[in-house]
Amino acid sequence: MTELTLSRESWPLREVFTISRGSKRQADVVVAALRAGDITGYGECLPYARYGESVDNVAEQIASLESDLRNGLDRLTLQSRLPAGAARNALDCALWDLECKLYRQRIWQRLTLPVPHTQETAYTLSLDTPEHMRQAA
Repeated sequence: MTELTLSRESWPLREVFTISRGSKRQADVVVAALRAGDITGYGECLPYARYGESVDNVAEQIASLESDLRNGLDRLTLQSRLPAGAARNALDCALWDLECKLYRQRIWQRLTLPVPHTQETAYTLSLDTPEHMRQAA
């Protein structure tokens, strides 16, 4: 039996983040915690208004599956129960985290993948003056 706990959190950003649609000083997230016995898996998401998401409606989507989670809803079934988006992401991550902790394995081990190595990633620069953007780059 898996117990769901939801929280809404506001994480301050180190610096203001600006893109063409506006600026942010904090990330308002929904955190899903799934507990099985004394082990808890966590997943979080940042709802995007651009996709019709809000902290409230994402939390409601997740909460709507509470009894299903209690009755064994798994990662595969979750994919058809919620549309792609913030709510499904938070629950999927929490289910992965819980499963990995229950089996005492890293996710790459659960997926029978080779040991991961460092990867180059992309980084979005906040809009600013050319000088500040050059320094940030």
